[in-house]
Amino acid sequence: MTKSIFQYATIILTISIIVIGCKKEWDTPPVQTIPETSIITIEQLKAFYNDTTGTYRFLDETETDQLSVYATVTMDETSGNVYKNVFVQDETGGLQLRLLSSGGLYQGDLVRIYLPGTSISTYQGMFQLDSVDTDRNVIKQETGQDINPEVVSIKMINDSLKKYEGRLIQLSGAEFQLCSGTDTYADKVNQQSVDRAILDCFGNNIIARTSGYADFAGDLIPTGNGSLVAVVGNYRDTPQLIIRSVEEIVLTGLRCNGGTGDCTQPKTAISQQFDNVVDGESVCQECWSNIAVKGGRYWEGTYDDFAWSGTNVIEASGYNSTDAELEMWMITPPVEFGSNDKLTFESALAYTWEHNAISAWISTDFNGSSVTGANWTQINASMAGQGSSGVVGSGNIYIQDELGANYSGNYYIGFKYEGSPLANQTTTYRIDNIQITK
Repeated sequence: MTKSIFQYATIILTISIIVIGCKKEWDTPPVQTIPETSIITIEQLKAFYNDTTGTYRFLDETETDQLSVYATVTMDETSGNVYKNVFVQDETGGLQLRLLSSGGLYQGDLVRIYLPGTSISTYQGMFQLDSVDTDRNVIKQETGQDINPEVVSIKMINDSLKKYEGRLIQLSGAEFQLCSGTDTYADKVNQQSVDRAILDCFGNNIIARTSGYADFAGDLIPTGNGSLVAVVGNYRDTPQLIIRSVEEIVLTGLRCNGGTGDCTQPKTAISQQFDNVVDGESVCQECWSNIAVKGGRYWEGTYDDFAWSGTNVIEASGYNSTDAELEMWMITPPVEFGSNDKLTFESALAYTWEHNAISAWISTDFNGSSVTGANWTQINASMAGQGSSGVVGSGNIYIQDELGANYSGNYYIGFKYEGSPLANQTTTYRIDNIQITK
């Protein structure tokens, strides 16, 4: 028995020694190395791109191309707003890196980028370093080295796009043009990217473009004014902001017009000249409702240098629409009824008359979103139409005549556009100077 136990123990010991002796050395991953090279800045890197010759590829076999760039990652793929792309920055500028494979680089990583095998190029005007292999071309030097965003204005970016493209910036006194409280950053359902206009209180604007794959694509756009952090992009010489995180969007203050984004409180008066609308963009004025009932068109901002001789107005049109029918509404915030309330506004044809398309309406039960769920009564107002030229004044419209002297409560004024592109009913109309006075 003792002999058997001894023999068994000997066998176990022998097997253990064999197993230990056969352990492979590659359990510890090899240390990544990149050849020592000359160091250049992002500004110097961009200079390799030539407007005449275009893309410059850094070759492995060319000693003069064996260069490196030190930079810090300012935006990574974590939020889903970019994919197989990161942004880096040094003291001379910012740059987009297009990666061969996703992952591996994170915000705050200080890296050395070995250039052989990569290419410096532009895409739609934006500088990018293409074909970056994170295993072959990148070595992390440190982590947690976040760069503070540069505080700038929208005007500064618009005036000097090449200076700021690829850089991390911070805006103050900014607000989204959309202010209904129901709009999202992007189309999360269909995973479609969306552009949203951002304004300041001086009439400047810039686009924030958000991917439908971003983890905040379905989040509601804040309605207030404040600060935001983003990376500056460039698409065909048009600046774009790329948001890293909604936690860096702090828009909780009063809007430029003093509003709060709270649309439940009725107005005592209305004075709207649409001075801050953006040409070609769907109109969003605080607590106003811009609703498409039929078709995919909305009231848009435009600059009128014909009827009003140079001013921003709102416009509705069926021109070049492929929709069978169009019905779009621009509706005021709730207004508290007063016995002396008077409505006036101005309208005009933009181009050739084809059909009478606009009308004015009043409702006491509109809920801020559903046009068809409310009761509307047409207002007898003078409107631009066949035979009109220039600005047409509505005349004085007394709300008491529409609702009765004994009415008590709130009301809404709606401006409706109807058209049918299939029937060549596509006339463009414009409206401005909507006033409700006591």
